[in-house]
Amino acid sequence: MPYSTFTCDSPKMANAFILYAKSYILSLGNKMENGYISKGYM
Repeated sequence: MPYSTFTCDSPKMANAFILYAKSYILSLGNKMENGYISKGYM
């Protein structure tokens, strides 16, 4: 990937990555929470 195209797309890329990371962390947290609840840890 050429550097110039990367720099001009980087805000979009960063936003997309942040959104993806947030949703991934949230879903991971929900899975862990559900797992703990179902096993009686909470």
